[in-house]
Amino acid sequence: MNRRSTFLQVAITLAATGLSLALLRDLASIIAPTFLSLNLVIVIYPLYRRLDRLGVPRGVSAVVALVIVLGVLVAFVWGITYAITAMVTQLSSYSDQFVNLYHQALGSLTRLGFTEDMLLGRLKSLDPNGLLSVATSLLANAQGWLSLLTMLLLSMLFIVMDSPAAHGRLAAAHRSHPAFVDGLYDFAEGVRRYWVVTTVFGLIVAALDWGVLLVIGVPLPFVWALLSFLTNYIPNVGFVIGVIPPALIAMFDKGWVSAVIVIIAYIVLNFVVQSVVQPKIAGDAVGLTATVSFLSLFLWTYVFGALGALIALPCSLLVKSLLIDTDPSLRWLDALIASRVPPPGGSGGRPSGVDAGGVPKANADSEQ
Repeated sequence: MNRRSTFLQVAITLAATGLSLALLRDLASIIAPTFLSLNLVIVIYPLYRRLDRLGVPRGVSAVVALVIVLGVLVAFVWGITYAITAMVTQLSSYSDQFVNLYHQALGSLTRLGFTEDMLLGRLKSLDPNGLLSVATSLLANAQGWLSLLTMLLLSMLFIVMDSPAAHGRLAAAHRSHPAFVDGLYDFAEGVRRYWVVTTVFGLIVAALDWGVLLVIGVPLPFVWALLSFLTNYIPNVGFVIGVIPPALIAMFDKGWVSAVIVIIAYIVLNFVVQSVVQPKIAGDAVGLTATVSFLSLFLWTYVFGALGALIALPCSLLVKSLLIDTDPSLRWLDALIASRVPPPGGSGGRPSGVDAGGVPKANADSEQ
Protein backbone atom coordinates (compact mmCIF):
# COMPACT_ATOMS: atom_id res chain seq x y z
CA MET A 1 0.00 0.00 0.00
CA ASN A 2 2.83 2.36 0.85
CA ARG A 3 4.58 1.59 -2.42
CA ARG A 4 1.40 2.29 -4.37
CA SER A 5 0.92 5.56 -2.50
CA THR A 6 4.50 6.60 -3.23
CA PHE A 7 4.08 5.73 -6.90
CA LEU A 8 0.91 7.80 -7.12
CA GLN A 9 2.59 10.76 -5.45
CA VAL A 10 5.51 10.59 -7.88
CA ALA A 11 3.18 10.22 -10.88
CA ILE A 12 1.03 13.16 -9.76
CA THR A 13 4.11 15.30 -9.13
CA LEU A 14 5.55 14.54 -12.58
CA ALA A 15 2.21 15.19 -14.27
CA ALA A 16 1.76 18.49 -12.43
CA THR A 17 5.31 19.53 -13.31
CA GLY A 18 4.77 18.72 -16.98
CA LEU A 19 1.50 20.64 -17.12
CA SER A 20 3.09 23.61 -15.35
CA LEU A 21 6.01 23.72 -17.79
CA ALA A 22 3.61 23.45 -20.74
CA LEU A 23 1.56 26.35 -19.38
CA LEU A 24 4.69 28.43 -18.85
CA ARG A 25 5.80 27.68 -22.40
CA ASP A 26 2.44 28.80 -23.80
CA LEU A 27 2.70 32.06 -21.85
CA ALA A 28 6.44 32.53 -22.44
CA SER A 29 5.99 35.82 -24.32
CA ILE A 30 4.46 37.31 -21.16
CA ILE A 31 6.15 35.50 -18.29
CA ALA A 32 9.77 35.55 -19.51
CA PRO A 33 10.14 39.34 -20.07
CA THR A 34 8.15 40.05 -16.89
CA PHE A 35 10.44 37.79 -14.87
CA LEU A 36 13.54 39.43 -16.35
CA SER A 37 12.10 42.83 -15.45
CA LEU A 38 11.53 41.60 -11.90
CA ASN A 39 15.16 40.46 -11.73
CA LEU A 40 16.45 43.86 -12.81
CA VAL A 41 14.23 45.69 -10.34
CA ILE A 42 15.38 43.37 -7.52
CA VAL A 43 19.01 44.18 -8.34
CA ILE A 44 18.40 47.94 -8.24
CA TYR A 45 16.03 47.81 -5.23
CA PRO A 46 18.75 48.47 -2.57
CA LEU A 47 19.50 51.77 -4.32
CA TYR A 48 15.81 52.69 -4.10
CA ARG A 49 15.83 51.84 -0.37
CA ARG A 50 18.95 53.95 0.16
CA LEU A 51 17.40 56.96 -1.57
CA ASP A 52 14.22 56.48 0.45
CA ARG A 53 16.17 56.54 3.73
CA LEU A 54 17.96 59.71 2.61
CA GLY A 55 14.59 61.44 2.36
CA VAL A 56 14.20 61.39 -1.41
CA PRO A 57 10.49 61.18 -2.34
CA ARG A 58 9.49 57.62 -3.19
CA GLY A 59 8.21 58.61 -6.62
CA VAL A 60 11.53 60.24 -7.48
CA SER A 61 13.44 57.21 -6.16
CA ALA A 62 11.33 54.91 -8.32
CA VAL A 63 11.97 57.06 -11.41
CA VAL A 64 15.73 57.03 -10.75
CA ALA A 65 15.67 53.24 -10.42
CA LEU A 66 13.68 52.92 -13.65
CA VAL A 67 16.07 55.18 -15.57
CA ILE A 68 19.09 53.17 -14.39
CA VAL A 69 17.52 49.84 -15.35
CA LEU A 70 16.50 51.18 -18.76
CA GLY A 71 20.04 52.48 -19.23
CA VAL A 72 21.42 49.01 -18.52
CA LEU A 73 19.04 47.45 -21.05
CA VAL A 74 19.91 50.02 -23.72
CA ALA A 75 23.63 49.45 -23.10
CA PHE A 76 23.18 45.68 -23.38
CA VAL A 77 21.25 45.89 -26.66
CA TRP A 78 23.72 48.44 -28.05
CA GLY A 79 26.67 46.21 -27.10
CA ILE A 80 25.22 43.15 -28.82
CA THR A 81 24.31 45.16 -31.93
CA TYR A 82 27.72 46.84 -32.05
CA ALA A 83 29.58 43.54 -31.70
CA ILE A 84 27.54 41.81 -34.41
CA THR A 85 27.91 44.76 -36.79
CA ALA A 86 31.66 44.88 -36.22
CA MET A 87 31.95 41.13 -36.82
CA VAL A 88 30.06 41.30 -40.12
CA THR A 89 32.07 44.33 -41.30
CA GLN A 90 35.39 42.75 -40.36
CA LEU A 91 34.60 39.37 -41.92
CA SER A 92 33.56 41.07 -45.18
CA SER A 93 37.14 42.32 -45.57
CA TYR A 94 38.50 38.78 -45.74
CA SER A 95 37.04 37.80 -49.11
CA ASP A 96 40.39 36.48 -50.41
CA GLN A 97 40.85 34.38 -47.30
CA PHE A 98 37.34 32.99 -47.74
CA VAL A 99 38.22 31.94 -51.30
CA ASN A 100 41.42 30.25 -50.16
CA LEU A 101 39.55 28.49 -47.37
CA TYR A 102 36.94 27.32 -49.89
CA HIS A 103 39.59 25.81 -52.17
CA GLN A 104 41.30 24.13 -49.22
CA ALA A 105 38.02 22.64 -48.05
CA LEU A 106 37.21 21.55 -51.61
CA GLY A 107 40.58 19.83 -51.87
CA SER A 108 40.03 18.02 -48.58
CA LEU A 109 36.57 16.82 -49.67
CA THR A 110 37.98 15.68 -53.02
CA ARG A 111 40.52 13.51 -51.23
CA LEU A 112 37.61 11.99 -49.28
CA GLY A 113 35.89 10.93 -52.52
CA PHE A 114 33.69 13.94 -53.32
CA THR A 115 34.00 15.58 -56.73
CA GLU A 116 33.58 19.28 -57.52
CA ASP A 117 30.66 18.52 -59.86
CA MET A 118 28.92 16.60 -57.10
CA LEU A 119 29.31 19.49 -54.63
CA LEU A 120 28.12 22.04 -57.18
CA GLY A 121 25.14 19.83 -57.92
CA ARG A 122 24.26 19.80 -54.24
CA LEU A 123 24.44 23.60 -54.12
CA LYS A 124 22.23 23.93 -57.21
CA SER A 125 19.66 21.60 -55.67
CA LEU A 126 18.92 24.15 -52.97
CA ASP A 127 15.32 25.33 -53.22
CA PRO A 128 14.98 29.14 -53.53
CA ASN A 129 11.61 28.85 -51.82
CA GLY A 130 13.41 27.32 -48.87
CA LEU A 131 15.72 30.34 -48.68
CA LEU A 132 12.69 32.62 -48.86
CA SER A 133 11.14 30.65 -46.02
CA VAL A 134 14.30 31.18 -43.94
CA ALA A 135 14.21 34.93 -44.65
CA THR A 136 10.53 35.08 -43.66
CA SER A 137 11.32 33.19 -40.46
CA LEU A 138 14.11 35.66 -39.61
CA LEU A 139 11.73 38.57 -40.18
CA ALA A 140 9.15 36.95 -37.90
CA ASN A 141 11.83 36.46 -35.25
CA ALA A 142 12.77 40.14 -35.52
CA GLN A 143 9.14 41.09 -34.97
CA GLY A 144 9.03 38.69 -32.03
CA TRP A 145 12.06 40.34 -30.44
CA LEU A 146 10.42 43.74 -30.87
CA SER A 147 7.29 42.47 -29.12
CA LEU A 148 9.45 40.97 -26.37
CA LEU A 149 11.26 44.27 -25.85
CA THR A 150 7.95 46.12 -25.66
CA MET A 151 6.62 43.66 -23.08
CA LEU A 152 9.86 43.96 -21.13
CA LEU A 153 9.62 47.74 -20.93
CA LEU A 154 5.94 47.75 -19.99
CA SER A 155 6.32 45.13 -17.27
CA MET A 156 9.34 46.94 -15.85
CA LEU A 157 7.37 50.19 -15.72
CA PHE A 158 4.54 48.64 -13.72
CA ILE A 159 6.88 46.72 -11.38
CA VAL A 160 8.80 49.91 -10.60
CA MET A 161 5.51 51.74 -9.98
CA ASP A 162 4.57 49.08 -7.41
CA SER A 163 8.00 48.99 -5.77
CA PRO A 164 7.31 51.77 -3.19
CA ALA A 165 4.58 49.65 -1.59
CA ALA A 166 6.35 46.31 -1.96
CA HIS A 167 8.24 46.53 1.33
CA GLY A 168 5.13 47.12 3.40
CA ARG A 169 3.16 44.45 1.57
CA LEU A 170 5.83 41.81 2.20
CA ALA A 171 6.07 42.80 5.85
CA ALA A 172 2.30 42.41 6.24
CA ALA A 173 2.27 39.06 4.43
CA HIS A 174 5.17 37.81 6.55
CA ARG A 175 3.05 37.90 9.70
CA SER A 176 0.57 35.35 8.32
CA HIS A 177 2.78 33.36 5.89
CA PRO A 178 6.36 33.67 7.13
CA ALA A 179 7.73 30.61 5.31
CA PHE A 180 6.53 31.76 1.89
CA VAL A 181 7.74 35.36 2.35
CA ASP A 182 11.09 34.10 3.66
CA GLY A 183 11.36 32.13 0.43
CA LEU A 184 10.78 35.36 -1.51
CA TYR A 185 13.47 37.06 0.56
CA ASP A 186 15.90 34.21 -0.15
CA PHE A 187 15.10 34.35 -3.86
CA ALA A 188 15.65 38.12 -3.98
CA GLU A 189 19.01 37.86 -2.25
CA GLY A 190 20.10 34.93 -4.41
CA VAL A 191 19.13 36.71 -7.62
CA ARG A 192 20.89 39.89 -6.56
CA ARG A 193 24.08 38.00 -5.68
CA TYR A 194 23.90 36.07 -8.94
CA TRP A 195 23.66 39.14 -11.20
CA VAL A 196 26.27 41.12 -9.26
CA VAL A 197 28.78 38.25 -9.15
CA THR A 198 28.18 37.42 -12.82
CA THR A 199 28.78 41.05 -13.78
CA VAL A 200 31.96 41.44 -11.74
CA PHE A 201 33.58 38.23 -12.95
CA GLY A 202 32.34 38.88 -16.48
CA LEU A 203 34.29 42.14 -16.43
CA ILE A 204 37.37 40.30 -15.14
CA VAL A 205 37.19 37.64 -17.86
CA ALA A 206 36.56 40.28 -20.54
CA ALA A 207 39.61 42.28 -19.42
CA LEU A 208 41.80 39.18 -19.53
CA ASP A 209 40.44 38.21 -22.95
CA TRP A 210 41.15 41.74 -24.19
CA GLY A 211 44.75 41.44 -23.01
CA VAL A 212 45.25 38.09 -24.76
CA LEU A 213 43.75 39.34 -28.02
CA LEU A 214 45.89 42.47 -27.83
CA VAL A 215 49.07 40.42 -27.40
CA ILE A 216 48.20 38.07 -30.26
CA GLY A 217 47.30 41.02 -32.48
CA VAL A 218 43.72 40.09 -33.30
CA PRO A 219 41.87 43.05 -34.88
CA LEU A 220 39.17 44.79 -32.79
CA PRO A 221 40.15 43.28 -29.41
CA PHE A 222 37.83 45.63 -27.49
CA VAL A 223 34.82 44.46 -29.53
CA TRP A 224 35.50 40.80 -28.77
CA ALA A 225 36.13 41.58 -25.10
CA LEU A 226 32.76 43.36 -25.02
CA LEU A 227 31.10 40.33 -26.65
CA SER A 228 32.79 38.05 -24.11
CA PHE A 229 31.37 40.15 -21.27
CA LEU A 230 27.83 40.15 -22.68
CA THR A 231 27.75 36.43 -23.47
CA ASN A 232 29.03 35.74 -19.96
CA TYR A 233 25.43 36.17 -18.76
CA ILE A 234 24.51 32.94 -20.56
CA PRO A 235 25.61 30.26 -18.06
CA ASN A 236 28.07 27.50 -19.02
CA VAL A 237 27.98 27.95 -22.81
CA GLY A 238 28.21 31.73 -23.10
CA PHE A 239 31.97 31.71 -23.53
CA VAL A 240 31.58 29.33 -26.51
CA ILE A 241 29.44 31.93 -28.27
CA GLY A 242 31.91 34.66 -27.34
CA VAL A 243 35.01 32.83 -28.63
CA ILE A 244 33.73 32.06 -32.16
CA PRO A 245 34.07 35.59 -33.70
CA PRO A 246 37.61 36.34 -32.41
CA ALA A 247 38.74 32.83 -33.35
CA LEU A 248 37.44 33.31 -36.91
CA ILE A 249 39.04 36.74 -37.19
CA ALA A 250 42.34 35.37 -35.84
CA MET A 251 42.22 32.50 -38.36
CA PHE A 252 41.64 34.79 -41.35
CA ASP A 253 44.05 37.50 -40.20
CA LYS A 254 46.87 35.52 -38.56
CA GLY A 255 46.36 31.87 -39.44
CA TRP A 256 45.28 28.65 -37.76
CA VAL A 257 47.89 28.84 -35.01
CA SER A 258 46.57 32.17 -33.72
CA ALA A 259 43.00 30.86 -33.84
CA VAL A 260 43.96 27.84 -31.76
CA ILE A 261 45.78 30.07 -29.27
CA VAL A 262 42.67 32.26 -28.92
CA ILE A 263 40.44 29.24 -28.29
CA ILE A 264 42.84 27.74 -25.72
CA ALA A 265 43.23 31.10 -23.95
CA TYR A 266 39.46 31.56 -23.71
CA ILE A 267 38.99 28.03 -22.35
CA VAL A 268 41.77 28.41 -19.77
CA LEU A 269 40.64 31.84 -18.59
CA ASN A 270 37.01 30.74 -18.37
CA PHE A 271 37.94 27.65 -16.36
CA VAL A 272 40.35 29.39 -13.98
CA VAL A 273 38.24 32.49 -13.28
CA GLN A 274 34.71 31.10 -13.39
CA SER A 275 35.27 27.51 -12.24
CA VAL A 276 38.08 27.93 -9.70
CA VAL A 277 38.32 31.54 -8.46
CA GLN A 278 34.68 32.64 -8.68
CA PRO A 279 33.19 29.82 -6.54
CA LYS A 280 35.78 30.37 -3.80
CA ILE A 281 35.10 34.11 -3.62
CA ALA A 282 31.38 34.16 -4.31
CA GLY A 283 30.54 31.07 -2.24
CA ASP A 284 26.94 30.07 -2.83
CA ALA A 285 26.00 33.13 -4.88
CA VAL A 286 24.04 30.90 -7.24
CA GLY A 287 23.12 28.27 -4.65
CA LEU A 288 22.95 25.41 -7.17
CA THR A 289 25.41 22.72 -8.20
CA ALA A 290 27.17 23.01 -11.54
CA THR A 291 25.19 20.09 -12.96
CA VAL A 292 21.84 21.58 -11.96
CA SER A 293 22.90 24.94 -13.40
CA PHE A 294 23.86 23.30 -16.69
CA LEU A 295 20.59 21.36 -16.96
CA SER A 296 18.65 24.50 -16.03
CA LEU A 297 19.99 26.17 -19.16
CA PHE A 298 18.38 23.57 -21.43
CA LEU A 299 15.15 23.31 -19.45
CA TRP A 300 14.36 27.01 -19.31
CA THR A 301 15.56 27.63 -22.87
CA TYR A 302 13.06 24.98 -23.97
CA VAL A 303 10.31 26.63 -21.91
CA PHE A 304 11.00 30.32 -22.58
CA GLY A 305 13.02 30.28 -25.79
CA ALA A 306 16.16 32.34 -26.29
CA LEU A 307 15.39 34.57 -23.31
CA GLY A 308 15.27 31.45 -21.13
CA ALA A 309 19.05 31.07 -21.52
CA LEU A 310 19.49 34.47 -19.85
CA ILE A 311 17.11 33.83 -16.93
CA ALA A 312 17.75 30.09 -16.52
CA LEU A 313 19.49 30.23 -13.14
CA PRO A 314 17.13 32.83 -11.63
CA CYS A 315 14.20 30.60 -12.65
CA SER A 316 15.77 27.62 -10.92
CA LEU A 317 16.52 29.77 -7.88
CA LEU A 318 12.86 30.77 -7.68
CA VAL A 319 11.74 27.14 -7.77
CA LYS A 320 14.31 26.20 -5.13
CA SER A 321 13.48 29.10 -2.81
CA LEU A 322 9.68 28.77 -2.93
CA LEU A 323 9.09 25.05 -3.38
CA ILE A 324 12.09 23.32 -1.80
CA ASP A 325 13.69 25.56 0.83
CA THR A 326 10.35 26.38 2.46
CA ASP A 327 9.32 22.70 2.85
CA PRO A 328 11.15 20.83 5.65
CA SER A 329 10.18 17.50 4.10
CA LEU A 330 12.20 18.38 0.97
CA ARG A 331 15.41 19.23 2.81
CA TRP A 332 16.95 16.04 1.43
CA LEU A 333 16.39 17.35 -2.12
CA ASP A 334 17.99 20.67 -1.21
CA ALA A 335 21.07 18.76 -0.04
CA LEU A 336 21.32 17.16 -3.49
CA ILE A 337 21.00 20.29 -5.64
CA ALA A 338 22.44 23.08 -3.43
CA SER A 339 25.99 24.26 -4.06
CA ARG A 340 26.66 23.94 -0.34
CA VAL A 341 25.30 21.13 1.77
CA PRO A 342 23.15 22.73 4.50
CA PRO A 343 24.13 21.81 8.08
CA PRO A 344 21.88 19.40 9.97
CA GLY A 345 18.83 21.33 11.14
CA GLY A 346 19.97 24.51 9.35
CA SER A 347 18.05 26.34 6.72
CA GLY A 348 21.09 27.23 4.65
CA GLY A 349 19.33 30.37 3.50
CA ARG A 350 19.22 34.04 4.36
CA PRO A 351 20.29 35.14 7.85
CA SER A 352 17.33 35.16 10.18
CA GLY A 353 15.68 38.54 10.63
CA VAL A 354 16.98 40.17 7.47
CA ASP A 355 14.86 41.03 4.45
CA ALA A 356 15.70 41.14 0.74
CA GLY A 357 16.96 44.71 0.96
CA GLY A 358 19.24 43.99 3.89
CA VAL A 359 16.83 45.59 6.38
CA PRO A 360 15.98 43.86 9.68
CA LYS A 361 12.48 42.42 9.64
CA ALA A 362 11.69 44.18 12.85
CA ASN A 363 12.04 47.42 10.96
CA ALA A 364 10.21 45.99 7.96
CA ASP A 365 7.15 45.18 10.09
CA SER A 366 7.00 48.75 11.31
CA GLU A 367 7.21 50.28 7.83
CA GLN A 368 3.75 50.03 6.35
